[in-house]
Amino acid sequence: MNFRKLFLNCWIKTLNNGTGSTTLQQGFTLAEILVAALIGSLIIAPLLGAALQIIQTQRDEEVKANSQQEIQAALQFIARDLQQAVYIYDRDGLAALTASYQTTTCSTPPPAPPATPNCSQLPADVNRVPVLVFWKRQEIENAIALNGGGCPNPEAASETCDDTFVYSLVAYYLVIDDDETWSNTSRIERFQIRDGVRNPVTGDYIDENGDDPDDDIAGLARDRGYLPFGSGGTLDQRFFNWQRSFAENYELNETRRVLVDFIDQSTSTSLPLEACPEPAFTAVPNYAFIPASFQTASFYACVNRAATIARVFLRGNSLARINDDPTPSHSAQFDPFFPRGRVEVRGEGSIN
Repeated sequence: MNFRKLFLNCWIKTLNNGTGSTTLQQGFTLAEILVAALIGSLIIAPLLGAALQIIQTQRDEEVKANSQQEIQAALQFIARDLQQAVYIYDRDGLAALTASYQTTTCSTPPPAPPATPNCSQLPADVNRVPVLVFWKRQEIENAIALNGGGCPNPEAASETCDDTFVYSLVAYYLVIDDDETWSNTSRIERFQIRDGVRNPVTGDYIDENGDDPDDDIAGLARDRGYLPFGSGGTLDQRFFNWQRSFAENYELNETRRVLVDFIDQSTSTSLPLEACPEPAFTAVPNYAFIPASFQTASFYACVNRAATIARVFLRGNSLARINDDPTPSHSAQFDPFFPRGRVEVRGEGSIN
């Protein structure tokens, strides 16, 4: 019996008191209530389902849009950073600087060739892999007073102080760890150490140790762990052979910052690296020397060392914003939740 027949039978019963006469029935029978509830549920359920579908679709689109915006913002930041580059480490250069991605930081000078180094000149541990590393020429506004000393009040001294430039070493890392502050995916951190400002008259640091009572002048000090690159040999030799200062440790709380979170941690073979146009470009990091968990193809670069050009690739994981337990990995079904971006930049800095 279909619902129409059931409804008509119930209605006839309300009109018939069993003797053929019709009387006014008070209230509703149980059958009537059940039929009404059933009909109501048949109407409301699709409406609720449609409403939930609309809400879920809107949420998904917002998540995807936010992730795409973050990926583009990160690429724009990296691009502005790279525009000041004077030297970008390619596959061979990064292998020399990190001793093929060692996970300990050098605390003493490594052995001289032909011995093989077993530590990295960059900050290193098992949770981080350096991907994009370069030197840049950085402008510091109103840093030097006209008499050669530090500028005591840079914000109000545009007419009494001069700008200057210092060199900085910048490294972008892919990070995968259990830090609950961040997502269960991976993230990108930026590390930077810079040289201190020198007195143009004497050549000495304006503030050697960053302990000047004037905070503005103390801010002109050299970062701990920084040493200038060499001045002898070829350009590659000067940067390949750079060593940190072993007189003090890196101050990672001051020199390392998270750039962007929710970078995809998937290691699926369906997401290979885009081939770099060798021999001019080489890919970093070198997957032959890093753990499989970091072989995500979600943050890497093609570098032309000779031309100071880097082509940077990023892929996010917005699906992890919706459900991060377990952390979702890439699949063809959910590919739209993994926004991608790329940028190619030529470093325009120069070495004095």
